[in-house]
This record gives sequence, structure tokens and C-alpha cells, in this order.
Amino acid sequence: ACPGGCIDGGGQPYHSGHGSILQKRMQAIYNIDENKAVRQSHLNPEVIKLYREYLGEPYSGLAHKLLHTHFKVRTEI
Repeated sequence: ACPGGCIDGGGQPYHSGHGSILQKRMQAIYNIDENKAVRQSHLNPEVIKLYREYLGEPYSGLAHKLLHTHFKVRTEI
């Protein structure tokens, strides 16, 4: 997850009519990302260890069961 929410994502704070705030937020998140030592999940030592010690191979049955999400269309009441 992105610190503070993803840029233009569903968890982003709502700012009515303040495009400059969104631009500043976007630049801050990009700056944080650029300074990270590990920027790709498949190169993250903790993710590698999780697969090696518990999940097995990527796309294994257990990995799929625990990590994949299924969405359902829901109507408002």
C-alpha cells in the first residue's frame, strides 16, 4: 500500500477543487518511491522469503488462495 494512499486511488483524501494539493501530494509520493531501496515487489527480500518458506512458487495454489482477490458487483440499497 502507498503511504497515505495511492495517487488518485480510492483511499485518497477528497479535495474539492484543489488541484494544486493533488499535484503536491503526487510529487511527494513519487519522491518517496524514488528514494526506496527496493522498488519492485518481486525483488523484496521479505517477499522472496515468504514464497521460499511458505507459498512455494508464484501462482501456486496456496499463493492464489491467499493473495488473489475476487470482486462482486453489489447494488446500493
